Amino acid sequence: MTTIKAVNDWYLLDNKLLFGASEPENKYINLAKTIWEDMRYQKIDYSLVDYPGEYDIQDVTIQCFLGKNNLLNYLIVYGNKRIALLQSPDILESTADFAVAQEWVYTDDTVLAKLEQLEVEGKKIKLEQLTVEEGKVDVVEEKKVDVAEDEKVNLGNE
Repeated sequence: MTTIKAVNDWYLLDNKLLFGASEPENKYINLAKTIWEDMRYQKIDYSLVDYPGEYDIQDVTIQCFLGKNNLLNYLIVYGNKRIALLQSPDILESTADFAVAQEWVYTDDTVLAKLEQLEVEGKKIKLEQLTVEEGKVDVVEEKKVDVAEDEKVNLGNE
């Protein structure tokens, strides 16, 4: 499973991929939230994916797709991991490339609704549900407990 740390306005995936930072960091592969310049005239000293295309950086293959409102969506493959990082649900209708994903990291409930409509399998993680506590990040998930009608639940007042 992918380890995600939430800090301020950005997310660090597996201590390797930095998503959404306003200032890129040179020790990570930086993934932009929105499309940046279509042509860069200066050399940069960090790895940045900010435009649709396919990239091979530090043994990581990244496919970047442009969704509505200039939001970037990613299919990230390294080691035995295949992670979809999604911001716009329309991208799931325009390409079948995401079918290989094992984990679905998303930023908006409309993406989750589309994933459920398409009945995709795999772990789904909403970035906004991550909480920061002393540098530790937990994925907040709802847990349901089913109790049979004939079972008696002791709430401590019997």
